[in-house]
Amino acid sequence: MLITSKGDFVPCEVSRGGMAKDILCDHLRCYSKKLKNILRCQYNRVLKELGKVDFDRYPLTSLEKEQLISFSRAPLTINTSLDLLEKNDVKRGLSNAHVDREIAEYKLFGIPYQSKKLAFDGNEARRKFYTNQDDTGVKNMLKSIPQGEWGRGVWNLNVPLSQHKQKTHLYGGARPIYGSLNFTKSLAGGASAYGGVVIELQHDVRMRSTFVVGDSFDYINALQEYSTTQFPLVTIDNLDLLYIANYEMSSMLESLSTTYIEAQIFGGVSFQNDIRSIRIPISDIKALSFESFDKIQKKWDPNHKISWNVYDDNTCYSVEKYYEKGLHSFSFFSNG
Repeated sequence: MLITSKGDFVPCEVSRGGMAKDILCDHLRCYSKKLKNILRCQYNRVLKELGKVDFDRYPLTSLEKEQLISFSRAPLTINTSLDLLEKNDVKRGLSNAHVDREIAEYKLFGIPYQSKKLAFDGNEARRKFYTNQDDTGVKNMLKSIPQGEWGRGVWNLNVPLSQHKQKTHLYGGARPIYGSLNFTKSLAGGASAYGGVVIELQHDVRMRSTFVVGDSFDYINALQEYSTTQFPLVTIDNLDLLYIANYEMSSMLESLSTTYIEAQIFGGVSFQNDIRSIRIPISDIKALSFESFDKIQKKWDPNHKISWNVYDDNTCYSVEKYYEKGLHSFSFFSNG
């Protein structure tokens, strides 16, 4: 079973895209090397000339370098909801990504939008969603994206020529899953606005991910403006490029900003292999009987490979301990 992007739930045909996943990972490694070869001083100078930064951000100070080392070791998390864990079918993935992602994905990665032949389940529902919106800007952006055609983004995904292989490529994980880099190491994850349940991923998943400061959807206009010099998408080995290009990074590293680092994860996320732990807020689990939780755990984690925990503002402990103490029945956990 796989977590899939877009807020829809996609059958686990992704498993047949093993070769596509390998291609994606290789391509991402090449992209990482490309970023590593960027001359940082020249990059800083060009950004200054464009008025994107107002002072030199490179070379980094020794303190900033230490901060970035810590930053690069931060856990990767996906925020979702207990409701989705409880209700969704085991054969389908789980994600809380917003429906506007296709626009950013086309601009950033060249991934086709609204393809009738390559579409995932739910595309028609998303089209109707946008059709009924009053947001003229979103509608105009949708009109500018050719349906079903792979485009040229900031970096592209080694797209196969045949339509059959293109479909396998998509199911192999070309369409990213969205998470966040939890640089504050918060128990509530890196993007708590998207849900209180925190899925913490294994560290190696970061190696097949890209990152931006904030919402990738917000980069669409910036890409059109100066895409030849701005590298909004970086890898875990090149986070200093984010530091140079974004004025918010200094305050973020000091946990003074509410901005998050969005992660785009390629190649899928497996509940059996890629998830380290799942944390459920006490406020969500307090009304859930142990029998109901047991069903959720057996559905998503039948082999008990994942550490399941509950948390509040200051503490985190195992779900088993929570139920053993009978805390779920105590009235002082209620909203009253």
